[in-house]
Amino acid sequence: MRPPVKPKPKKQLDTKTIYQIVGGAVGFLVLMIVLTAIFSGSGKATLTGRVTYQGRPVIWGSVLLVSSDGKSASGPIDSDGSFRVEDAPPGPVSVAVVSHDPLVQHWATGLKTTRVRPTASIFSAAPVDRQRWFPLPPQYEEPASSGVTLLLSKGANQLDITLP
Repeated sequence: MRPPVKPKPKKQLDTKTIYQIVGGAVGFLVLMIVLTAIFSGSGKATLTGRVTYQGRPVIWGSVLLVSSDGKSASGPIDSDGSFRVEDAPPGPVSVAVVSHDPLVQHWATGLKTTRVRPTASIFSAAPVDRQRWFPLPPQYEEPASSGVTLLLSKGANQLDITLP
């Protein structure tokens, strides 16, 4: 009869080896995250331009962009008609331009944001020259009915919006 075989003692990893393995795995993970961020980009688009209606600049309001899958982004229109929409979905988008009376919008915002009894100070002048403002046809307030579409690429896009 053979004597029982003693199992060989298990070789234990020393602390230095464990730290090297974990450090290598963490380093690899960080490298993969950085490379993914560099090569994939943010996947968003930024649109800048100018909005005009029948040749006149739209001086107040906002531009709304909606993609076919329902993602949207918006940005304000400045007093010279220029606008900037950040984090817009790339690809084809429908465009809406909303430009309600600046004085009424200003007053409504003042009423909504105050927690005290309204005073005459919230009814100050509109933020833009109201004499230069004009209403847009209601069809342009909805992306589906505006008839305006744009094709955005990832990154910066410079396109003007001309409403007929």
